Amino acid sequence: MILQYVIVMVVTLVAIVVQTTILRFSADLMQVDLLFVIVVILGIFKDPVHGAVQSSLIGYFQDLFYPAAVTGMFMTARMSVFIVGQALRGRLSPDTPLSQFIIALGLGLFDRIVIFLLQGVFSEPARLSFKTVALLAMGTTINAALVPVIFFLLRFIPGFMEAPRGPQILE
Repeated sequence: MILQYVIVMVVTLVAIVVQTTILRFSADLMQVDLLFVIVVILGIFKDPVHGAVQSSLIGYFQDLFYPAAVTGMFMTARMSVFIVGQALRGRLSPDTPLSQFIIALGLGLFDRIVIFLLQGVFSEPARLSFKTVALLAMGTTINAALVPVIFFLLRFIPGFMEAPRGPQILE
């Protein structure tokens, strides 16, 4: 169980490094969000308790490394995405890449709405224009398209997709 936490946190730190260095060139609104992709994968493939803790930590790290207008904004958004992902997991079957893309697209739209609302309530509201909405839609679609690809790659990391065991009782 501890190995799974370590693996998720290492993948998260690698995603933070890649996102803050290599992927920094993309526009702010259309930015590829690898941490969102990891949270979506946790939401539709991990159990509620372990996935919630990991999603909270990912949101916390994102709040630390991305100065946002609202402290705790990403942590709230990531936990919301995880909870909705857990709910959708029971209703939709995320077995195929197409279903993973569709679920991720819906969660991406939900994520953007949560962030937009948090910014609007706790700081200066963002101005919406056609260009802004188009960039948000493109970024959300790119992130959703990355979910099946990254899920495919994460399957090769030993221990990442293993189901966690219950509490161990020492005999």
